[in-house]
Amino acid sequence: MNIGIKGQIEISNEDIVAAYKIFFDSFPNLTLMDVGKKVAEDAASISAMYRLATPDAIHIASAMSQGATAFVTNDLRLKKVGGVRILAFDDFVE
Repeated sequence: MNIGIKGQIEISNEDIVAAYKIFFDSFPNLTLMDVGKKVAEDAASISAMYRLATPDAIHIASAMSQGATAFVTNDLRLKKVGGVRILAFDDFVE
């Protein structure tokens, strides 16, 4: 069972969906942005070049469009992406 926001939308759990929206709207140092044409095009290029899933490529392209110098993830497959420094949580944990 998918317990994330997508799963809650699928089962029409409006209270949980509303709670997710409040959480993301109030999360410190988090910026939600629309994905415009430029980010979509960059994401397509990143996805093709590094053989990444579209959501991963969109996340990286969005970060780069905002001038991010690093991208924090626990997905070690993303370390192959150029243009932004990929930091994995595992690199900082023993």
